[in-house]
Amino acid sequence: MEVSSFIRYRMPDGAEIVSDNGSTVTMHVTLPSDDAGHIRRQCPSCKHLFRVHVEDHDAVSDELRLTCPNAVPRTTTASSLPSNSW
Repeated sequence: MEVSSFIRYRMPDGAEIVSDNGSTVTMHVTLPSDDAGHIRRQCPSCKHLFRVHVEDHDAVSDELRLTCPNAVPRTTTASSLPSNSW
């Protein structure tokens, strides 16, 4: 009897296990977007919910910590922000 390397779990739609090496499980998760192409995120700084367009989200590095416009660092001035950020 051959045993699969993956333990089978019930997964929500859009989630799948990519690899499992014992102590680390790598998953692929697809987030559904709304009719306008936005996904919801929660700001890690202030905990407010905000939306970001899927194409903008995909264009940034996975290591980048996305925050909402309200959590802009105090050292940032309005003139240094992109004109479409608000």
